[in-house]
Amino acid sequence: FSTDLAYHHPCFNDTSDGGLGQAVNLFMREDKGQSTRRNYINAAFAFTDWCLKNGLTVGDRLPVPSPATLVYHAAWRAGKGNSPGYIRSCLSGINAYFEWHHFPSILRDTNGNVHRDVARVLRGISRLLSRKVKKRLPITIPLLHEILDAIPAVFPSMHEYDRRAYECFLTNGVYGLLRVSEQAAPTT
Repeated sequence: FSTDLAYHHPCFNDTSDGGLGQAVNLFMREDKGQSTRRNYINAAFAFTDWCLKNGLTVGDRLPVPSPATLVYHAAWRAGKGNSPGYIRSCLSGINAYFEWHHFPSILRDTNGNVHRDVARVLRGISRLLSRKVKKRLPITIPLLHEILDAIPAVFPSMHEYDRRAYECFLTNGVYGLLRVSEQAAPTT
């Protein structure tokens, strides 16, 4: 891993155990696929850079891994326009990366639950930034008449035969599927 933070942070390169710690780190990193590891490392790099720019360091280089730091980092990512799912993925990657280097989990509490403040911020980000799902409404009879009336304006060069065939297709589809849709009620 030439792109690993361990090459940039001396505290991760302790060889007093004869390199055994580095072997453990390697095996722990291998529990994820290569692209997942790459994403986690990129998230950790971005987190480290962000910590350095905001003065959230211990000594010279090492970022302060804490739930409070993750909360501020998540808010910063949300301010940049990142999606809630991407922010969750980044926080998970940052946490996994630090766990690879024997830090305690900064995303989860001692019971294994997502830390309360992190969970609250993620819920707030999801509520504020999630894209709303537009539900499709069924074609009603009045809407069908509007569609049929608009065909000549939308397709002015359509032959009469083709226009009538298209109208038949739409009408049969709506009436045929209307019977099926009568079995279910809309959710809203």
